[in-house]
Amino acid sequence: MHQAFLFRRLLPLIALPLLSATQDHSLVDSAADAHLRAMFGQCIMVAAYSNGDAAHMDQLADWTRNGLVGGMIWMQGGPERQRQAINRLQKLAEQPLLMAQDAEWGAAMRLDSLSRLPWPLTLGATHDSALAWRYGQALGAESKSLGIHVNFSPVVDLNTNPNNPIIGQRAIGSNTKLVNAMSSAMIAGFHSEAVMACAKHFPGHGDSDSDSHKGLPRIAHDLNRLKALELNPFAHAVKAGVDAVMVAHLAVPAMDSTGTAASISKPIVSYWLRDSLGFEGLIFTDAMNMKGLTQDLSPGELEAQAFIAGNDILLFVADPQAAIDALVEAVHEGRISFSEVTERFQRVMAHKPPKHDASHAGMPPMDRKLMDNLSLAIAQGALTLMHDDGGIMEQSTYHVITMGNRAVASLADPGEPADGQAVALLHMADSKNPWQQAKLSADLLTASEAFQAAGHPVVLVQMGNPYGLRSLDLHRFDAVVLAYENTTFTRQAVLDMLELSPDQRTFPGRVPVNLGIHSTWSKASLSQMGLAENTLDRVNDIVMEGLNAGAYPGCQIFLARHGKQVINQAWGSLDGKLPTQVDDLYDVASLTKILATVPLLMQDHQTRGDGGLLTLTMEDLLPHLLGTAVGELSVKDVLAHQSGLPAWIPFFQDGLDSNGEWKANYLQSERSDSHPIQVAQHVYAGRHWPDSIQEQIASLTMLSQTYRYSDLGYYLFQRYLESKHGMGLDAIIASAWFEPMGIGMTYLPLDHGVDLMTIAPTEHDELFRKQVIRGTVHDPGAAIMGGVGGHAGLFAKASDVARMMQLYLDGGSYMGQSYVDEATLKAFTACVACEDGNRRGLGFDRPQEDGPGPTCGCVSPLSFGHTGFTGTFAWADPETGTVLVFLSNRVYPDADNWKISHMDIRTRIQEVVQQSVLN
Repeated sequence: MHQAFLFRRLLPLIALPLLSATQDHSLVDSAADAHLRAMFGQCIMVAAYSNGDAAHMDQLADWTRNGLVGGMIWMQGGPERQRQAINRLQKLAEQPLLMAQDAEWGAAMRLDSLSRLPWPLTLGATHDSALAWRYGQALGAESKSLGIHVNFSPVVDLNTNPNNPIIGQRAIGSNTKLVNAMSSAMIAGFHSEAVMACAKHFPGHGDSDSDSHKGLPRIAHDLNRLKALELNPFAHAVKAGVDAVMVAHLAVPAMDSTGTAASISKPIVSYWLRDSLGFEGLIFTDAMNMKGLTQDLSPGELEAQAFIAGNDILLFVADPQAAIDALVEAVHEGRISFSEVTERFQRVMAHKPPKHDASHAGMPPMDRKLMDNLSLAIAQGALTLMHDDGGIMEQSTYHVITMGNRAVASLADPGEPADGQAVALLHMADSKNPWQQAKLSADLLTASEAFQAAGHPVVLVQMGNPYGLRSLDLHRFDAVVLAYENTTFTRQAVLDMLELSPDQRTFPGRVPVNLGIHSTWSKASLSQMGLAENTLDRVNDIVMEGLNAGAYPGCQIFLARHGKQVINQAWGSLDGKLPTQVDDLYDVASLTKILATVPLLMQDHQTRGDGGLLTLTMEDLLPHLLGTAVGELSVKDVLAHQSGLPAWIPFFQDGLDSNGEWKANYLQSERSDSHPIQVAQHVYAGRHWPDSIQEQIASLTMLSQTYRYSDLGYYLFQRYLESKHGMGLDAIIASAWFEPMGIGMTYLPLDHGVDLMTIAPTEHDELFRKQVIRGTVHDPGAAIMGGVGGHAGLFAKASDVARMMQLYLDGGSYMGQSYVDEATLKAFTACVACEDGNRRGLGFDRPQEDGPGPTCGCVSPLSFGHTGFTGTFAWADPETGTVLVFLSNRVYPDADNWKISHMDIRTRIQEVVQQSVLN
């Protein structure tokens, strides 16, 4: 109803016939010009300052009376002055003015005497969408109480560039899954208060290294990368019902090859945002006075180009009269059609409130307790444990020291720490804006070293921008906790945490951006993570049953829920003598598929257009397969184990004669030029053998295309990846995944300095290698490949396997860095042929629908994982938020020991976990 009211005075204008571009110049008369000016005026938003002088207020009033503006963006001033000014201006306006404010963390961003909410990055560290909803609701309530209809929030830029000078802690995080979940909740929170949310800065300002307030940044990524990352949160915000989108001043050549700023680029605004994303809401330019836009264009022409590009509202226009003159002239020149003006005008008017409700005049000031309670909850939920060497955070008391340029001396404990007492060194940095780097001073580092030298472990609590730690080796401190900023509420959260007993002390937060530094698992109790308190006892009973029955010498189990470690324990021994430790390494066998080969194939897939890797055949990847039956197999079918490849080939038998002795051209006991490939201790394979394996696979005749688990395709995937990258599979996965993630999973552990006695032995191989296998891969085929296979060869501890599974559960991101996008993960973990009786995903195994299978039959259909021949198991369930890893060496000393399967050890443990989920 209010739209009819709004349009009534302008019905003569709307009823005018739509004029073509050629008619505009000749037929638009002065009356039509007046209507054009009225419509253009509604598309202009000027800056307003409630602390402005009388001349400024008179100027705003004059523009309002004359219909030269349709709204205002409120900048510096005070809350009550702003309310009063808005009320006066709304009374002067013939049509309601649309009032907006940049209040990303509250109106304190612009107004005096108000407290702010934590930075959006701190909110992101909580990974809690309920808190994000409250954040949006609080911002909406505050905006409404101040007469504001549009809050230019949330920032959905992915902060993937730590050198970004303008985004910083304004961003929620650097991975799409987190930003999408939190921003959607914020949008819903705004809507609960009937305030419009605006996603910014399209098409993504996060990876810029310059400030668009000072120049025109350039985003040089290709279109595939932009779609996967930068554009993804905007597409998600559109689906979440965001009311408005702000377009940035950025050059994005992949989207507009001319390098024109996005805010005045028709391909970017009209095609990518309006058409491709299907966005039907309001499109705002970023401020028209920013140097990234104003360097080459004159006032008036700047606004004309922004309107031509497809923007609805031109923000921060300095001279609305000049802008309207230029816009009307552009209509005369045929650069803007009358229909375009009408469409934009109608869209703007449809988003305005009714006249009688425009000022929120009757709204009381906001209850600030709402903001304060939320700020404390976020500060508590964001606390992140980066690492804890030796369990320092499990101590009972700490001697508190405060340092930094905003240190509060009264919070420090008096005197010196007691003998051996841990020191909590609070780095209290300047948090006056979200760009402060909060680097540690030389004095702080010296003080830390002095305390450690005196026998006091040091816990660094970073109360400031986490990027301030990027250049440091954090293990110079015994533990590191991130609090993200230095406010009354983070100080309270930190001190409360330190005063809690160790069994009550938790660190719910997870780093939302890539800091280039690594963390340990944050720990929580079973009950804190909504799991039954007797879970470990029940798991222990099953493990001990297997140990007593001789199902395995020892094992490790790691259980996490919602990203928090709840169990990390070892049982039994490695070899009947040495007790198993949680840091010992196991040969994980076929878990290698989903921990090494599949991650690299997923990355390969998402960099390709037109269906990616899954539309290709094997000969597309490996030209030497052209003309073969294997070459015609689809990559998708090979990954799903339904290509017709045989289950396996005993390649090792080629190296043995009829008496089971080594053939000299295949195997020798010393390394040489002809036999450089180490297969086991003092066993070396002929140089030709890996190529011979490739040839055997290439010459295969296919079996029926039904489900048949096969390793053979992974020999081919390994050859493809190594050919593409020009290095071994071990080096590729280490450089692309394991090293950036800071995990110790590795091929060839002995070559990387791992102590042999910390590696679980596998089989006593009397047939092929004539020895107990320890420190080299158990799988014979992978051994012939030099210990590096696409299907087997990795060694790991359970906690490192769990990191990869948690990354998958978190949508492809770890510690704020995206390794694979969520859409690709979903494609690979989904069932691709369930209707044909094949439960598998692409590389990943999935739960059986009924009967025997890899799981307990009690996990969700969304879950995924894999098992390994040596007695290993890794599974993630998005529905319960759990990651379960079981590693054992059930093949030691005899690979024919199948008690682990006959006793259902792994699946029974999984069943206990599923039954233990309380909420």
